[in-house]
Amino acid sequence: MNHLGFISDDIDPCLYIYGKNTDIVIAILYVDYILLAGPSDRLLNKISKSLILEFKIKDLGSHKEFLNINISRNFDKQVIKLNQTKFINKMLNRFGFDTCKPKNTPMKQSDAASYARKEREENDYTEERYRNRLYRQAVGSLLYLAGTTRPDISYSINVLNRHQVNPTTNEWNMVKRVFQYQMGTRNHNLIFTNASKDMTAYADASLSDCKDSLTTCGYLNQLFGDTVA
Repeated sequence: MNHLGFISDDIDPCLYIYGKNTDIVIAILYVDYILLAGPSDRLLNKISKSLILEFKIKDLGSHKEFLNINISRNFDKQVIKLNQTKFINKMLNRFGFDTCKPKNTPMKQSDAASYARKEREENDYTEERYRNRLYRQAVGSLLYLAGTTRPDISYSINVLNRHQVNPTTNEWNMVKRVFQYQMGTRNHNLIFTNASKDMTAYADASLSDCKDSLTTCGYLNQLFGDTVA
């Protein structure tokens, strides 16, 4: 990549930048996948041809999917939609929730309140598979989902992630609730519209959830009117 004129980013070594000013191409590398973004077809075609000469690769054209993220674009309106419907369907099948009834929220208000007060039922699972592997795998899959296209489940997964060791029946029921919420919202999209020219940031904190506890913090960063973190 350096030979072709790309410079690796100091923060993310898998992010490469080519060119300067307005003629910039961004390349994201993940194992054997390369995702390119640039201001014109001319520049992208030039980079693509250079990569084909350097590596044994195929140009797949405009991307439809990347790392379990479905990509839909409207070039005329400059709108990009991201969703993970296929990934959610796989998760529902994998963890046995493919026939569950949808819920309209990822977490019950009473659960949020009780965990803020550090109240927790201590009736452990009797089956080893729940206590160890299955709970962690389910929460891990939901963590990936929350960090990519579904920030609406971030708080719920934050709570569930605190109980990876020795989860109780109550925690597993809360995991089920998140999956039930996904069942009803699996076709939701994260939409980027390029509606403004600004960058804005918001932050808030709970100032300790309960006595002797740490603070839960939240932040929202928007670029060009679109949420990016």
